[in-house]
Amino acid sequence: HPHRPAVTYAPLEHPFRDARLFVDDQTAGARWQRERGARWLDPITTRPQARWLNGPKDLARLPALVARAHQQRALLVLVAYYIPNRGCSSSGQGAPSPDAYRRWIDRLIHHLGSTRAAIVLEPDAIAADCFDAKRATLLRRSVKRLAHAGHYVYIDAGHARWRSTGEMAERLLMAGIQYAQGFSVNVANRQTTKQS
Repeated sequence: HPHRPAVTYAPLEHPFRDARLFVDDQTAGARWQRERGARWLDPITTRPQARWLNGPKDLARLPALVARAHQQRALLVLVAYYIPNRGCSSSGQGAPSPDAYRRWIDRLIHHLGSTRAAIVLEPDAIAADCFDAKRATLLRRSVKRLAHAGHYVYIDAGHARWRSTGEMAERLLMAGIQYAQGFSVNVANRQTTKQS
């Protein structure tokens, strides 16, 4: 049995318990539904969905989203997806540099203001083949910054058929799980709930 790491974890707040989750009536699907009177889309458009933030353009739209969530008195759920070398390829996806990513996280915090959000941090980033100490440090700093700003952070841990639980636990520790509310799985995949 591995030794339990000497880590002090953030107190759990359970933000989803009894929470009203934000339903965005300004998605492309909701607008299309209104224009066509397509009530058959209700199972999609009337359900809460996480809003993905894939870069600076998405942050620019965040203040309006925050205002609508505030009007609903609802918990906003966001997915931050802008880590440098996002897909572990040379295509330059994600932030152009660690400094640009740090500034992006700071802008995210600024745009949220006093509105607390649940934030899934970087789907697949720690499960990926290009995960290393530099990426872990960048994620750990981001988790810490977001948590200290009052947000509920969930570090994404890939999916059940990717890494072993032991390896994923080590990577979560490197990436700052001790500052987070927890971790998420299966955000960008289609494994069953039972497998997950």
